[in-house]
Amino acid sequence: MEFKKILIVGNQGTFFKDTISALGKHSEFSINAYDASDLINNEEILKEFNGAETMLYISGETRHLNKMNQLNIELPSMLLDLCEQHGCNFLYLSSLAVFGWVVNDICNLNSSRNFICEYGRTKNAFDTIVKSKSCENTIQVGGVYPASIYSNNGRSAIDKFERLFNKIPLLKCFKFQGNISYIERKILIEKLIYKIKHSDYSDEILSNHKTLSDFSNRRAIPVPKLPQFIFDFSKKLLGAKKALLLKLIFRGVIYK
Repeated sequence: MEFKKILIVGNQGTFFKDTISALGKHSEFSINAYDASDLINNEEILKEFNGAETMLYISGETRHLNKMNQLNIELPSMLLDLCEQHGCNFLYLSSLAVFGWVVNDICNLNSSRNFICEYGRTKNAFDTIVKSKSCENTIQVGGVYPASIYSNNGRSAIDKFERLFNKIPLLKCFKFQGNISYIERKILIEKLIYKIKHSDYSDEILSNHKTLSDFSNRRAIPVPKLPQFIFDFSKKLLGAKKALLLKLIFRGVIYK
């Protein structure tokens, strides 16, 4: 059997470990896994490119600015250059945060990018680098844009909203028109493996949606969908992050 050599780079954590474990269940893959932090200024990675078909980059940083610049821009840029030199395809995780402030109710890959946080800025910076390069002539490069990863560990957008509605029972008396974007960890990992197996390096948004009305009581009072100008106005008063949260609750955004 001819193996596909896969190089996977990520942060030490459950998502990284789960992805490695899932890849390991496919007998056609030969896997080399690396902690992203160990690869910064480390030329040992050069030895691993021999015969590698794809690098899967799933590392990222959301909190510390220096690490965001390192793990969201500098390291993937360096690895992309190496992939291009060695003929290794490159598949990476981006984020819906690159779109930031969404004017329309539907957001897709062609939507404007008005990022409203440093995480979104750094993820978008790497997207810009990818688009500025001419890798298409030598290797295939693709990005996957997932919503917040949903798992059973209580750290998802769904869990946060559910806790909020339970903490303030009055909220359950109203049926809000908004929605939450999310993606199950298992589905995200399966999609990454599918793309590697089928050499699919097209950019793709990966998001499911849950309506906030699911948290309401059966006889809850419907709250009308508020017009966009209200959120545009609240953006000036409250800032983009809070205004976007209000839009998600009172109007909703579909990512597809």
